[in-house]
Amino acid sequence: MIWFYITCVLFLLMLSVIDIFTFDKKEGYIPSFLTDIFMVLGFAIGFLSYGNFVVVAGVFGALLGLVFSDMNVWGGWADFKLFVGASFFFSTLGSVCVFGLLVVVLGLGFKAFIKYKNKHDYWKVKEVPFIPVIFISFVIAGVMNLLGVI
Repeated sequence: MIWFYITCVLFLLMLSVIDIFTFDKKEGYIPSFLTDIFMVLGFAIGFLSYGNFVVVAGVFGALLGLVFSDMNVWGGWADFKLFVGASFFFSTLGSVCVFGLLVVVLGLGFKAFIKYKNKHDYWKVKEVPFIPVIFISFVIAGVMNLLGVI
């Protein structure tokens, strides 16, 4: 089971690096097929790990993702698809809720930090790379899940 988690962490790390290096360019955002591959990978690994519950976790993750989109936590489909794909890796609805809570808290904190830096340091950034926030939240929630805390 641990290699499922390591696979997801490595894939999210790769997407985070791509997002950090391409977030402020006109073209060069995350290719859509990579986020689609992550969703399929999440579903397949989650199904092998948890069985039919993965469908419930994915639907619940999608509903939370839509709520977060309405709250303007993130800005694009790539973030939504990665959140839903990462939701497949959790074994309980409580785990998905904790993951979502971490994404919201860390995401809004990250956005507030960027606004503060833009205001005080003349560091003007239009786009904010949000996939690293999903990556950090997934690592924290995943470690909590593996340790049995959630």
